[in-house]
Amino acid sequence: MIDKLLAPHQTETKLQKAYGILCCILMAGALLLFLVIPEIMPLPAAAAVSVLLCAAMIVFRLYKLFSDASFAVIIAAAATAAGITAFFRRSVSTGLTEANPAMYLFCMIALFFGIWLAYSVLMHLIGDPHPTARGYVSALLSTLPLVFTVLIYLPGESYLNNVLEFKFILSDFLPILAERALVLAIVLPVLICSAKKPVPQIFRALMCGLFLCTYLQYLCMNRSLPSAMGEHVDWSQFGKETVLTAVIWIVLLILPFILPVILRKYSEKIRKAEVVLPAVLGGIEAVTLGILLLTTPYPRTWLVPSGEGQFTVSPEKNIILMILDEADADRFEAILEAEPEKAAALHDFTYYNNCCTVYDSTTLSIPQLLTGTELLPEGTLEEWYSSIFKSPQAVRLFGTLHENLYAVNLYGDFACNYNYMTECADNLMEVEADLIIDAEAIPAFFMQLSRYRYLPYCLKRYCEVTEESLPNMVSTPVSGKTGNGAFVQGIANLQMRQDGKNAFIMQHLKGPHYPLETKSMEQEYALCLDLVSSYLDKLKELGVYDDALILIASDHGVHNKKGAFPILLVKEPHRTAGEMAVSDAPVSLNDLPKTFLIASGLYQPEQDDALFASSIYDYQSGDLRERIWFAREEFDYAGEKIVWKKPFRASQTNAFLGYTFTGDRTELKRVTETQPPDLIIEMDSSY
Repeated sequence: MIDKLLAPHQTETKLQKAYGILCCILMAGALLLFLVIPEIMPLPAAAAVSVLLCAAMIVFRLYKLFSDASFAVIIAAAATAAGITAFFRRSVSTGLTEANPAMYLFCMIALFFGIWLAYSVLMHLIGDPHPTARGYVSALLSTLPLVFTVLIYLPGESYLNNVLEFKFILSDFLPILAERALVLAIVLPVLICSAKKPVPQIFRALMCGLFLCTYLQYLCMNRSLPSAMGEHVDWSQFGKETVLTAVIWIVLLILPFILPVILRKYSEKIRKAEVVLPAVLGGIEAVTLGILLLTTPYPRTWLVPSGEGQFTVSPEKNIILMILDEADADRFEAILEAEPEKAAALHDFTYYNNCCTVYDSTTLSIPQLLTGTELLPEGTLEEWYSSIFKSPQAVRLFGTLHENLYAVNLYGDFACNYNYMTECADNLMEVEADLIIDAEAIPAFFMQLSRYRYLPYCLKRYCEVTEESLPNMVSTPVSGKTGNGAFVQGIANLQMRQDGKNAFIMQHLKGPHYPLETKSMEQEYALCLDLVSSYLDKLKELGVYDDALILIASDHGVHNKKGAFPILLVKEPHRTAGEMAVSDAPVSLNDLPKTFLIASGLYQPEQDDALFASSIYDYQSGDLRERIWFAREEFDYAGEKIVWKKPFRASQTNAFLGYTFTGDRTELKRVTETQPPDLIIEMDSSY
């Protein structure tokens, strides 16, 4: 039965001739309607094109391309047309409610006949008059493993292993990729099994080689690959890996072709292995993905910070924390040295030039500096978020703020699970119903992420996941202004709250993080300082500056920089000075919660001394203090000092290397460059 479906017609009957001519007429009619409905052409021109096409098909007996085609080729043409049209429809009408269904219907019909013609021509050139079901099954088994790996397994596995970082679910993108995989799984086997020898044999060898290359690449040849963090990679550092992976790919691609020739005695077994081996490994991938689907918990609804009230302050008391993402102490000081006038607006502040963060990661650093807990993320990331936001320190800090009529509003996105912050922040909103999903951007992102994993090093640079390439996959109707330029524009709208409450405000801004909004890093820092100056001027204009506790900080220094320190500037209420003070006291961002309470007059020693380890006021210039800093870098070291925390599968991108030090950033740089880490933590999600 299958053999008959695959085989082309051998004779032309009157019925087949009429069938072929009818197909020509239907194709011309669909083309006419597709050209007329969206007004691509006026009716007379579209009619002329359609009639001429139909007449040419009949006069030159090209209708035989329709009547001679096998049923399998027709199915392949229909699948291809449906896939292309679905992609076109999503790309054009994403976010539009007035999409024209008729236009897409006739587009699909016209495409179907056009692709039918193309496939028929191809079969006339290379087609086998007697294709078999066995050949189809062989072609299908050769096609499925590679298609499944590239379009289903790698995107699905990437999502499930980092599920907490995304505000959408698997069904928002995987069915789209599965649709493409289905089209390829239908079309390629039909065309290949219908082709003359040696095309099927070449195809099987090629698909086996490509599958083995991609499988081994993502499984064991990405040891030194930087994680896809959105930053540019210096590929000149990977010369050895580029050459090595290129050689391995060439060998694996050639091997399925030459092994049957070299080992003629075993050629049949080798050709069977070319089909069976990828099928078995693909089956293992399918089982792995199934287990991940069953065991990965993910939220059905998400809470995110709302942008409502971002440009309001209290007429009474304000605690304002401005975080400029990735603002680095070295670069900050270089800017002030080159342009000292930029420090004029900071004359009432104390600059702590020996302030250390704990993590080189926004998603860990901000939750920790908001809670002051010293708990390390040695379990799952979900467990850590749950623990720190329900910790005694967090309960005490935010409970005290709320008891003293502070509205706690946290603006910006620091990529944590906000569902655990319901007792902390007041401006969280549910986004399940309001999510705006980009139906093509999400699959495109995961395809790019997959290519970054399975391609050899010589091609990875062309699919690098940078900040510029990250699409705005999910958005909400209400969002805060986090870009530097957008925030500057919003400052003009700064006004008083009308509810009589005090205000605790965190503004997490893009800062000098890539991609830059200006032409250079120096200009980006200058823009950030101008932003701060404008905000402070507006606070003065509203008359709330003097009474406010204001902190300007960053969550971490430059990513992947040895000894990178954040900035920290503090202005206490009622403090005035002629110029910015500088302190080299060994403080930490972990000291901020206790600092909030002390500087705002809310600290109660009998309750808080046992909870909060220290504040910035507990250290003086010249003090020595042991601190720990966790670098995010590829793990490739095993030494006597290491305490290896490994609750999950082997990973480099999820490893944090902790270094203890007692001096300043110069000491930390020396320690990270000359000594092994004191602690390594592997997490269950990439940072």
